[in-house]
Amino acid sequence: MTFSKTSIQFNNTGGESTVEVESNYPWIANTVEPGVSSWLTLTPGSAESGKTTVRITVSPNNTGSNRTGTIGFNANNQTKSFTVSQTVASLPENHYSDGEVVKLQSASTATGRGIELVVMGDGFTMTDMAHGGRYETLMRETVEHFFAVYPYSTHRGRR
Repeated sequence: MTFSKTSIQFNNTGGESTVEVESNYPWIANTVEPGVSSWLTLTPGSAESGKTTVRITVSPNNTGSNRTGTIGFNANNQTKSFTVSQTVASLPENHYSDGEVVKLQSASTATGRGIELVVMGDGFTMTDMAHGGRYETLMRETVEHFFAVYPYSTHRGRR
């Protein structure tokens, strides 16, 4: 079995590319590492002997980490590997960093009735984490909704 190239590199936006697979035997392809099939697909995933153009499609990478997937092409009880890698989007210049805290509400010390609340989010992309971005907007909205409900509305101290 031979490939027209030994690996493919994608940027963070993903996309499609092709590789020619030539084999004297029927073959079937599978992703090797768990989870790779969630972002990488092959068409076709199997073929008879001869030359076949395989389309590799990769979804956008918003994970925060570069990723690599190995495709195992199995023919005649032998496996040949092909590597697909993808870079991560670069961080926005003005993103929130790990450990950075933004105070959205201060407890009132004058009345002694204020409460301190920590609001955190999960599942946000690097783009969402920009200052003034989706993450900050949703956290601010969450605090507003929380303090709009009784009895919490009576415990809100303003900055």
